[in-house]
Amino acid sequence: MRRYDIFEERAIKAHLTIPDEGPPTWDFPPEDVGGAWMDDALRDGIVATILAAPGEAAWFYGDLTIEPQRPAEGDLDSLGSTVL
Repeated sequence: MRRYDIFEERAIKAHLTIPDEGPPTWDFPPEDVGGAWMDDALRDGIVATILAAPGEAAWFYGDLTIEPQRPAEGDLDSLGSTVL
């Protein structure tokens, strides 16, 4: 599962999760319900941009910047596990 932060003018606007299987999920502020984030073409375009070049450090889609979400400090669970 991959998670992304989506910024517009340096302000975080949404979070995107792309699971290994199944459709992507979106998290955005309640005041944006019914707004641009409800547009399937916008959401599909963002996902397609990421999937076309998955190894990038950041992606740009119109006025938006998409960056992989970094684990919270001390959040070892998000780093995965290693069996020694």
